[in-house]
Amino acid sequence: MGSSPSLFWSYAHADNQAERGRVLALANHIRDEYALITGDDLDVFVDRKAISWGDRWREVIDEALLGSTAFVSVVTPRYVRSEECRREFVEFRSHAESLGVGSLVLPVLYADVPALAEDSTDELMAIVAKTQYVNWQSLRLAHVDSEVYRQAVHDLALRIRDIMSEAQTASANQIARRSNDQSADTDDALAAIASIESQLPAWLRAVEDDTVQLALYKAMSKNYEERRQKTPKQAQLALLHRRAKDALPIIERGRDLARTWSASTIELHPSVLIALRHAREHPSILDSLTPFRQAVQLAVEQVEESLKPREGKIWASDYWEHHNRLGGVFRQIWEVELESNRYRHEGNQLVLHWHQELANLP
Repeated sequence: MGSSPSLFWSYAHADNQAERGRVLALANHIRDEYALITGDDLDVFVDRKAISWGDRWREVIDEALLGSTAFVSVVTPRYVRSEECRREFVEFRSHAESLGVGSLVLPVLYADVPALAEDSTDELMAIVAKTQYVNWQSLRLAHVDSEVYRQAVHDLALRIRDIMSEAQTASANQIARRSNDQSADTDDALAAIASIESQLPAWLRAVEDDTVQLALYKAMSKNYEERRQKTPKQAQLALLHRRAKDALPIIERGRDLARTWSASTIELHPSVLIALRHAREHPSILDSLTPFRQAVQLAVEQVEESLKPREGKIWASDYWEHHNRLGGVFRQIWEVELESNRYRHEGNQLVLHWHQELANLP
């Protein structure tokens, strides 16, 4: 890899198709403007499936290059529903936050996202709303050769230059601080562990609540399956409709719990990264991680349980998708279940990552 500054361009591919290539064109315009105003080439990575993206991503997430790498997320309704886009945003932002350079994450609000608010129960949308994002909603309608569009591209290129410069300064200050104070690194780790411990009770409640909800759903499903086997064929549809009406509030509650689980796990992630990084270098703090280890073990057991199909041998989302053609409550359940799965998977992946990292510690 070269030494040029880098930019990860995170976007939903369907948005670029809908915009007839304008989302990627914007990335190229910024790259060209950055080179013009700085004299430096900007390596722009746009294809998450390309080998170059994966190699550079791993190199950056290994922390060595965060000061010279920015992350732009092109935020739209599709983006906040995409598992891949959300994962990229959370991973980069968490690693940047853990190193004190969170400003390297720069959201660009490309289209209106109605639920975007600082108090959103969706942690990703809350983070975006709290960040000084760039509003591109009207600019996306401007002609690329118009003065207003070109000025906005120039301003965005300047913003990227400035946040990289600020991140490099912040990183240099942290290195100098640790050189002058040998205990500074340990102090940061202990502060992170204290932050984790303060959040653990609420986080574990989310785990326990999801366990109760899962048991409730399974009991309801078992009851209706037993009734179905005793119900005449001509009455099966009516029974299925009653089952759907009874299932909806349970599934909506499960979606809310999954959202809380995802949000609390994302909130913990930067502190966990700091603690894990320090524990690898200084095993003396391992005892301080014992409560966290125990909490993660409990969570992993619940994660493994949640990965089991809930409707006999198939997933609940597949079960309700099969019936969503009936419309009404059936389609509503299917959509809520898909949303629930997205949040639950998001939290699960982080927890499984923690579990693996903890297992690799001495």
